[in-house]
Amino acid sequence: MGQMQRNSHVLQRLFNWLRYLPPDVQYVILLTIYTVAGVALKELASVFETAEAITPWDPSSSLHFVLLLGFGLRYIPALVLIPLVDNLVITPSDIRVTYVLLSALCVMACYGTASTILLNQLHIEPRLRRFQDVLWFAVVAAFIAPLAASASLAAILAAAGDFPWSKWGSHFLHEWAGEATGIVMLAPPMLILLRKAPWSTKSHIALNRLMPPKINLRWPKFRDVIERAIEVVILLIVTWAAYSIPPGDSLDFTYFVFLPIIWIAVRKGFERAALAVLIVNVSAAFFTYTKSDTNSPLALQFGLMTVSHTGLLLGAFVTERKQSQEQLLYSAYHDSLTGLYNRAWLMDKLKQAVAQTNANKNYLFAILFLDLDRFKVVNDSLGHGFGDQMLIAIAERLKICLRHKDTVARFGGDEFTILVDDIQGVREATCVAERITQDLAKSINLGGHEIFTTASIGIAISSIDYQQPEDILRDADIAMYHAKVQGTSRYAVFDRAMHDEIMQMSQLENDLRRAVESLENQSEPQFQLYYQPIVLLSSGTISGFEALIRWQHPTRGLLPPGQFISMAEETGLIIPIGEWVLREACRQLQTWQVTFDFRASLTISVNVSVRQFLQPNLVEQVEQILRQTDLNPGSLKLEITESLVIENPEEALAMLTRIKALGVQLAIDDFGLGYSSLSRLHSFRVNTLKIDRSFVSRLGIDGENSEIIQAIVMLAHLLGISVTAEGVETPAQLAKLKTLECEEGQGYLFARPLTSQAAELLLSTAPES
Repeated sequence: MGQMQRNSHVLQRLFNWLRYLPPDVQYVILLTIYTVAGVALKELASVFETAEAITPWDPSSSLHFVLLLGFGLRYIPALVLIPLVDNLVITPSDIRVTYVLLSALCVMACYGTASTILLNQLHIEPRLRRFQDVLWFAVVAAFIAPLAASASLAAILAAAGDFPWSKWGSHFLHEWAGEATGIVMLAPPMLILLRKAPWSTKSHIALNRLMPPKINLRWPKFRDVIERAIEVVILLIVTWAAYSIPPGDSLDFTYFVFLPIIWIAVRKGFERAALAVLIVNVSAAFFTYTKSDTNSPLALQFGLMTVSHTGLLLGAFVTERKQSQEQLLYSAYHDSLTGLYNRAWLMDKLKQAVAQTNANKNYLFAILFLDLDRFKVVNDSLGHGFGDQMLIAIAERLKICLRHKDTVARFGGDEFTILVDDIQGVREATCVAERITQDLAKSINLGGHEIFTTASIGIAISSIDYQQPEDILRDADIAMYHAKVQGTSRYAVFDRAMHDEIMQMSQLENDLRRAVESLENQSEPQFQLYYQPIVLLSSGTISGFEALIRWQHPTRGLLPPGQFISMAEETGLIIPIGEWVLREACRQLQTWQVTFDFRASLTISVNVSVRQFLQPNLVEQVEQILRQTDLNPGSLKLEITESLVIENPEEALAMLTRIKALGVQLAIDDFGLGYSSLSRLHSFRVNTLKIDRSFVSRLGIDGENSEIIQAIVMLAHLLGISVTAEGVETPAQLAKLKTLECEEGQGYLFARPLTSQAAELLLSTAPES
């Protein structure tokens, strides 16, 4: 509120009291102003009457459109006020009251109909902001409406005996030209004034809705004042030369008036052209009036009407063209949702900043690359509409956090970039990042929903020798990634170590892609399967194996899955890798079952990643592999994580049901970390629960975790689900698991993951079940 008061304009303060008046009083004030102004304009026009009582224009007609277009069609009945007051009170007419009333009703019908057509049929913007609005206004309001009104009024006056019917045509032409010129000279500038008034809105307004908006009107600069003064002087001089110098009633020089009108319209647009038209009309009437020997008003009227239409239409066309160009330029460099600068602007600005840095080594700037944490949750839970509102709110907060010389741009999606310009060191950039993280930590209220968000911010400083803007953006993005890895609401400043790490990751990704290509080309695979035995705790015999992938990297040696599986998930390479693992594991188990016919009950457990599980063709892929390897479906056990089931319950139930229909066993891996209930998991018809190693590792230490494992085992058995303990490493853990009646276990106590040859040797020497 304080800001609005500081920015208030003198007109706003002058008329602010009106909004506190009752609506009826406001209506009366408006209609009084309209009527008094209309009568005054008629009297003003009468000053310039010729000997035949003809005026060059009738500006009072313009008030009809100002009232209806500016304040609403409900004022149509009020159009009778000006002709009635003028003809019955100010300058009483000799004709009967019936004809005066009929004339007033004619004015109301013609101008009311025209305004209705303009607003309801042609849908013009009543403040004349577009070229099509000015064009339709010129055609309907300033040409057709006065044509119909003048023809009707002339007929009424002739019927009333005010003049003979033989003069109807002459009277009609003078009346029409005067009203048309009056409308086109005065209505546009007044509608523009309403547009700029402190109570103006984008829609039709009434005086009872006067609520001053937040505006900031400043005095024009001295150069603008001088420029406008020169325009007025030129218009007056040219108009004087055109209408005063020719002798007698000659109007041969009036064409010169087009020159300044066209020049102003082309250079300055519609608003200045409308003002110029008003000045030319008033001054032309005055200069013509001072010539006592003139007696040809019709030529003056048509000349002024032509000049007025030319200036207004040309000015409107030029203005709309300029606005279109400005809009295109704005759209090219601004984000349509938030109104912030966009990526194109940022790249141009960065290019300039990088060039300045290379030219001046003392000049520093920073780029902050900001990514909202968990923004997808808002979109998925509340919808994209709320997501858009959130981005708009974030954009406003970011602008508040910046210094006056810094700029924020929306880079795309939920990513923003901030150019911190002209800094002395990294501390200024980190201060901005700290303000942002603190401000974004506050809640955002969107449609009754209280939303909390945080952001990860990467900072890159221009002290590094950058040659292209893409380079510093890349480094800020790398720093943002490091900040996100550390947790939410963090920022990180880029250094060379980050770049080296990213380069290594990029190289590793390229190597991983080549390794996958070797699978698809059926050449020597770089991947290997290792097999860790799963042992029956009651007898110590091997009941199955879990297949574990390793990558024999050409230069880095044998890599465990922790060093490349997450990358495979992110890039989608896990799909072909997972298919190869499943096929190779099934093939190997079928080979062992044939080689060791007494091992026919052996099972093979294969992990299925989230990306694999959500494939629509997973079931068909499993069925095809089982058929190609000739493996009994009951010998295959697919392991999925507990979190996958919890986060995708409907998809998981549908997929697991189809897999079970094949005869394949199902196991929940890492059980205990996802906080799901056993009863819920039972609905998925799983065969085995694998207790996570984090629970098993604490067994034997003061009995810790034994109650949890005991509860899991007991409930699982009640539901007909077997239990396997992972990470068994000590005899004490084994003894405790036996006491808790856990069926199976795997871990280093029994064997580490083995190559296929070592696993085969183990099978040949291990005791049979």
